[in-house]
Amino acid sequence: MSFVYWVKSRKNESYWSTSNKESPEETVVDLFRNVLHVTVESRDLRDVHTLGNEEKSPILVELTSLKQKTKILKNAHKLKGSGLYISYDLIPEERQKLQTLSKYMREAKAKGKKAQIRGRYLIINGKNYNIVALQNQEPPTKGTISNAPNERDSHRPNTR
Repeated sequence: MSFVYWVKSRKNESYWSTSNKESPEETVVDLFRNVLHVTVESRDLRDVHTLGNEEKSPILVELTSLKQKTKILKNAHKLKGSGLYISYDLIPEERQKLQTLSKYMREAKAKGKKAQIRGRYLIINGKNYNIVALQNQEPPTKGTISNAPNERDSHRPNTR
């Protein structure tokens, strides 16, 4: 059971306005074939539905095989600049952790530091921080992020 979370962006309205008459399944198959150049048949899709009633709502796609998911994710770079992107569907706990990391990342960037999220880690100026290390410091709205590395600083972050 593999999930891909497909988000339609407002930046690419022209594409979606021509395809919004199709079912979400037809839209996804069309995009995988024509944009990602990955052959996907309807039988490869276990479930496809929109998350909301608006025209530009995200589409949740459940694939039947890990092989298809891998092909799609390997070709996701072809969406660069299109305003569309593919990401994993996260459980609520993971979503909350990502939101927390994002708050700390925005704070670090506002202070002129180079920051990015990789997996479960926030990398600030080349040093890895997990949520526990960040939360042991002052809250992002009041304090600053120190340059003290966490216990896994010497290891490359796990990006699974």
